[in-house]
Amino acid sequence: RSLRGRMAEACPELGRHIVCPLEFKPVTCGNGCDYDNGCFAQSVGFDLQRDCGVKTCSMVGIEEEAECYENLDYTPLICEGCIYDNSCLAKAAGFNNFLDECEPARL
Repeated sequence: RSLRGRMAEACPELGRHIVCPLEFKPVTCGNGCDYDNGCFAQSVGFDLQRDCGVKTCSMVGIEEEAECYENLDYTPLICEGCIYDNSCLAKAAGFNNFLDECEPARL
């Protein structure tokens, strides 16, 4: 997987000289292609209005969130294109096997 775009079966490959902001506002385009933001999606030819939508992420309840922040762990993970501040929040969002389903976020 790529930091800039999670490649599904038929996703266009990102060029090496793409200059986009390093902001994480995930979008899903085309056949399930996920990109960190609209700039990366546009750089491979997707039309944001026609081909893409905002990536929706599983939410965590207030109680789980409070428990996960008690230990002050900030080790962000990206799971299916969504960013979680730590493994506790990823697990609360339904990623029970987060070691296989997620990767460290390079922020």
